[in-house]
Amino acid sequence: MLLLLFVSTASALSVPHLFGDNMVLQRDTAVPIWGYDDAGSNVTVTFNSVKHTAQTDASGRWQVALPSTPASTAAYALTIANTKGQTLTINGVLFGDVFLCSGQSNMELQVVNTLNASEEIADATQWGQKGLRILQVAEEAAYANTTKPQLDFSPSIEWSVASSSTVSGMSAVCYYFGKEVLSNRPGVPVGLIATSWGGTAIEVWMSPEALQACGEGSEPATSAATTTNPDPGLSYLEEMPSTAHPEAHSVLYYSMIYPFLWTPVRAWLWYQGESNCGNPVGYSRCFPQMITQWRGDWAARAATPANTPFIFVQISSWPAGNTGAVSVQRYAQMAALKLDNVGMIVAADIGDPASALHPVHPPFKQEVARRGYQIAQSIIFNDAAAPPKQGPMVKALVVDKFSQDWGDYHYVSASLAGLKTCCYKNRGWGNSCVTGHWTGHLCAGRVYLLWRAHHL
Repeated sequence: MLLLLFVSTASALSVPHLFGDNMVLQRDTAVPIWGYDDAGSNVTVTFNSVKHTAQTDASGRWQVALPSTPASTAAYALTIANTKGQTLTINGVLFGDVFLCSGQSNMELQVVNTLNASEEIADATQWGQKGLRILQVAEEAAYANTTKPQLDFSPSIEWSVASSSTVSGMSAVCYYFGKEVLSNRPGVPVGLIATSWGGTAIEVWMSPEALQACGEGSEPATSAATTTNPDPGLSYLEEMPSTAHPEAHSVLYYSMIYPFLWTPVRAWLWYQGESNCGNPVGYSRCFPQMITQWRGDWAARAATPANTPFIFVQISSWPAGNTGAVSVQRYAQMAALKLDNVGMIVAADIGDPASALHPVHPPFKQEVARRGYQIAQSIIFNDAAAPPKQGPMVKALVVDKFSQDWGDYHYVSASLAGLKTCCYKNRGWGNSCVTGHWTGHLCAGRVYLLWRAHHL
């Protein structure tokens, strides 16, 4: 438990919600620790028996830097004290890899709403015991009207050990990605920070300077959120009233991204784009600019590398009248691949037209995370034998016959090696799969046709 002990009636020593019991700090780099006290006062942070002292500035903010620390499953404690006798103690601190997950409703979608949710939730405790920790930002109505950078946030999940009692409401893509990393790289704790909001356009996640740089600074963030926007968010799950929905430029950058700029991260995970289907050309300019902006912002404050890895999910498929717009938007997302250390998770084959949460929200988030880790092997962990940084690219598709049965197809891919075509039925993988080139009727009845590479 985060403890605050004081014997004075003066202003209390404090830290933002970024710091708390059971947090994970990024390994192998200096880590800023900061907070507030009376202006001009001295604050001392004791870590690993070493004291680090700073004086607050005119606004009352203080900051120290913890030394670079290797990964450890052994928990540390931080003690923060001022000269008035006030003391903060933060327990259960681990050093490992920290990942920040952001985007709209497909990132927001919770573990409880995914495939096999009961089993996944019951299984969560073992991952907490192995070093998986979670933090999630709440959706506050005030964020929709934020006009200045914020240094703190309201959590919906405070730093917590992953367990069957804590992960239910956590971002599913973020959580499952953390599980993939930890299961493949045991001994290095994983800290997950989820900060997302359903139905939001990319413009709300960017600074004014970045929007100007991509030529979208004068356009309203809602310009794409018209009849071509297929993402209703998760409002029908009563996440937030529609009157509080963020639409103005930069509001979530100020309120849900800016508070984290001082914390080093290993990589970012991004799942967004549905709400910009009405302006794919603008998205193709702004998405790479957002990545460049985030990298620069973190480098300037947290000293993260200028090419810190960024992994994004290419939006999935669903039956709708705007299928063409969705396809063009996927192409627009690919503009980010021109940047170094950017990887793309292909998800066009795992849509679910029968999803109880609307077809735009496929519940098979475990597969998204698994593919994300395959990419992470290459651009985050530099594994020499890792697969490419994006999924298989289809060269051409010729439809000989098309019906509601999704039956007779003929396709030619850029590389047939390892490419499978399978039937997707009843929210699970079917037994009917073929590898490589094929022609004919593969799936019987109302089923869903997909492409899938066995290595992704």
